[in-house]
Amino acid sequence: MTKISSFTQEIRSSCQKHPRRLAFSDSLDPRILEVARVMMSERSVSSVVFFTPREATLALAVAQGIDLQPFSSTIVWAVPDDAELSAGDRQQLAAEQLARGDVDAVLGGNIATTAEVIRAGIKKVGLAPGVRTVSGAFMLNRATSATAPEQTLLFADCGVVIAPTVLQLVDIAAASVQTWEALQPHVPAVVAFLSFSTKGSAKHPAQAQVAEAAALFRAEFPRVPSDGELQFDAAFDADIGARKAPGSAAAGRANCLIFPDLDAGNIAYKIAQRLGGFEAYGPILQGLAKPMNDLSRGSTVADILTSAYITLSRAIPQRV
Repeated sequence: MTKISSFTQEIRSSCQKHPRRLAFSDSLDPRILEVARVMMSERSVSSVVFFTPREATLALAVAQGIDLQPFSSTIVWAVPDDAELSAGDRQQLAAEQLARGDVDAVLGGNIATTAEVIRAGIKKVGLAPGVRTVSGAFMLNRATSATAPEQTLLFADCGVVIAPTVLQLVDIAAASVQTWEALQPHVPAVVAFLSFSTKGSAKHPAQAQVAEAAALFRAEFPRVPSDGELQFDAAFDADIGARKAPGSAAAGRANCLIFPDLDAGNIAYKIAQRLGGFEAYGPILQGLAKPMNDLSRGSTVADILTSAYITLSRAIPQRV
């Protein structure tokens, strides 16, 4: 496999230090079988749980040249060989096991749709205490280059809530801090609520909503440096942030970027991925009581492997 970034190395190391039980809800897929093989071989999981029939799954592994035999004692088969389950059924069963504590985390969506994964999570796992909103974040990572050090950012919401209310923006930000602290425990979260305006430079109901959400978040989570509303350049660039928002707790150094709606967030992460040279990992489902994550159905083995590390890392107790 290709050389992995220090971001991926760090979360992989966390998984190796605290191996957990990971369920792959759509395991009749050679990409998933290869990821499971890698994780078992490096001992970053204590066990893997498959929700597809044993014989068919092992036959696929053999056909693809994926040797699972050395890890037979580490694999748990969650359904009988004669089971005929839809992708949606598998998400429901995996979510039930997660809710019961039979597994520590679930990763699906490589075959099932995002809607099927989210429905199963909400119905079977439920929301975390005090949480009103399920949201979708992406971790963006760009490797070190000749001109810039490695950089990691979180974008939310990029996958679930189309037009968030003020309270939903607060929920999304709080959940994003939890995600950040699970994955980047040595780097403090700094939150920026993004808009087309910086600190009232324009007046519009959309701008006012973001500013209100930022104020509510700041009051509820005073330990987390945050600000809004901020334009992206003010949140990202220190010189511009100092000019546009002097004295801001987040301007110029934000790493958790909260977008005003799904249009903005989804478009932004794809631009960063396709034009900015960032790897994008997600959507990470936020707000559920336990970690159940989604995948893009077009994910590569490398994408899925990093998403699996992310999923397991989020099973570590979080602060917010």
